[in-house]
Amino acid sequence: MKIDKSELIQKLNMLEKVIPAKPSIACMEGILVRDGRLCANNLQNAISIATPEAEGENFILPKKAIAMLKSMPDGLVRITPQNDNSIIINAGSIRTKMNSFAPDDFPENYILEDCQETTLDFLELADMLSNVAYATSTNESRPVHTGVLMEGDGENLNVVACDGYRCSWAHTPYDGKFKFVIPKPTVKLLLSIKEDGKISIQTKGEKAVFRIGDCEIHSRLLSGSFLEYRRVFPDRKHSVGVERKSLLDSMSRIMICSDDAHKGKVEMECSRNTMQIRCRGSAAEYMEELEVTDNFSTDLRIMFNSAFFVDALRSYDCTVIDCFFGEQGTQPLVLDDGELKSMILPVRMSEEQK
Repeated sequence: MKIDKSELIQKLNMLEKVIPAKPSIACMEGILVRDGRLCANNLQNAISIATPEAEGENFILPKKAIAMLKSMPDGLVRITPQNDNSIIINAGSIRTKMNSFAPDDFPENYILEDCQETTLDFLELADMLSNVAYATSTNESRPVHTGVLMEGDGENLNVVACDGYRCSWAHTPYDGKFKFVIPKPTVKLLLSIKEDGKISIQTKGEKAVFRIGDCEIHSRLLSGSFLEYRRVFPDRKHSVGVERKSLLDSMSRIMICSDDAHKGKVEMECSRNTMQIRCRGSAAEYMEELEVTDNFSTDLRIMFNSAFFVDALRSYDCTVIDCFFGEQGTQPLVLDDGELKSMILPVRMSEEQK
């Protein structure tokens, strides 16, 4: 295989994202070069990238060869497999021979037949995934919530993540129907692709293949009963508008003032058209007042985790965010800009705080 080094390294950087740290099959520590594609596989996710220069080839680039290629000068490199499962790399006056693995031991990527196929605008999907991914759970006792739900309900494409304390729901008009849950590592892989155009998604059972440009991502899907997100979001009519950046900056300052005992808790006292924000820790105290559009429907005192607030606010790019508060300090807050909804559960106040 003869290929320009910079083009090869760009592809290797993407493929390395799924190389397992401790492979169950020794050859999986490398990258398979076979029949016009470069492939990496960790049995949960696999990446395959079309590479015309690899047409007719069949060998494995081991980890040391990848490191060697990155250290070589720019220009053409030639990689030649040998009969003893070794490879020779030539670049200018450089020649190195390295031990490799038998390519036939490398796990094959699956091909889905009689599957459901969906086509979406990739940049739009990437924006939606990026906006909700922060709310995925890290609790392995409910594996399905460690991923992101994608659902076409015939009217909208819904992309949802939740962890039991917060939920984020992005939606856009779409007339197709499907439903599956993507693991967070797969979401990260999709977000690392810098492409414009359409993405094709094939699904069957617990397997999926995502195709965008020259890249294919093969993924296991998560099974289980995902949160009924439509029922979780309260239906409220009254909102107050808050300047998003001012609220985000305030929450960031709260996190600076908080300590381990306080754990970033922020108190909000809401009345008329004013939101007073306070943090009272052992190391510092903080207070700020923000004006809101419209008046609160009722006076309210409520407490939140400021880190959750920061994560949610960063997922928006609007100037003013609509905040739908409940009438009691135990009811969740909903943020909404018309295309993205976020829900944050309040923190219970102690008797001393009350």
